Amino acid sequence: MYISGGENVYPAEVENVLYQLPQIAEAAVLGQQDERWGETGMAVLVLKPGETLSADAVIDHCQGGWPGSKCQQQSSSLKPYHGTRPARS
Repeated sequence: MYISGGENVYPAEVENVLYQLPQIAEAAVLGQQDERWGETGMAVLVLKPGETLSADAVIDHCQGGWPGSKCQQQSSSLKPYHGTRPARS
C-alpha cells in the first residue's frame, strides 16, 4: 500500500484495472515518492506478444472514474519485454 493525496492506494486494486486492457500480460504497481501527492503509483507492464500500447492509453484507461490521487498522472514510453521469467526455486 502507498498513500497518495491522503488516500490509501492498494497496488492490487490498480493492477486489476490495468488487467482490463487486453494487451497486458502482466502488471505490477509500485509506490514512488512524489513532491505533490506524497506518493504515486508507477506501473510496470509486460505486454502480450505482438501487442502495442501507449502510456497515454494506459493513463486514459485508469482515469476513467478514478480519483486523481489513485491514477498515474505522467506518461513515459512503454518498452516491450520479450523474454522469459526466471525460474523460481
